[in-house]
Amino acid sequence: MERLPPKSARIGLAGALILFPFSLYFSSGGRLPESLMWTHALALALYAGAMIVWAGTRQPLGIWVVKLAGIVVLGHAVEALGVRFGWPFGRYHYSPVLGFKIVGVPWVMGLAWYTASVSALGTARCLTGTETPPWIVRLLGALLILALDIVLEPAAFMVHRYWIWDGGVIPARNYLSWFVIAWFLISFLDRPPLP
Repeated sequence: MERLPPKSARIGLAGALILFPFSLYFSSGGRLPESLMWTHALALALYAGAMIVWAGTRQPLGIWVVKLAGIVVLGHAVEALGVRFGWPFGRYHYSPVLGFKIVGVPWVMGLAWYTASVSALGTARCLTGTETPPWIVRLLGALLILALDIVLEPAAFMVHRYWIWDGGVIPARNYLSWFVIAWFLISFLDRPPLP
């Protein structure tokens, strides 16, 4: 029988689930007042917090810290490369919507990569089972993150204006880059495999 996550993880997840419908309503169609735009970053941080606590209950502390720090730093670094040099995603910059920036990238973006990676790997594991070779699980996880970007990108760019693509068009290489980076981050996260 699967053990329940600790109380703190259940509280964090409940908070994120309670906030989700409000976030969806206010975020769609520009209903969120300008003075509350900072809540976008807060919602991302809450989702990340739930994933951080959940993943922390499933592996030794040292491994968990290395994986958490590694993905947050790598995720933020690849975004900083994108903002500074237009590589690998294409040329874009972040608007002020997601709040405080570190080297041109909102502080919460590394956490967003961590949340996506942990969620995608967990989902891929649930869909494939324990006998599936790790490379298939990682491939499915990367495809799930790519699917997230395909759904997220138009709304984040055109509706919420989290980031702005130079020329006003999402480049095709953005999607290829998401897949490759997702594969790398999930492979890093999955070594050694989570129990």
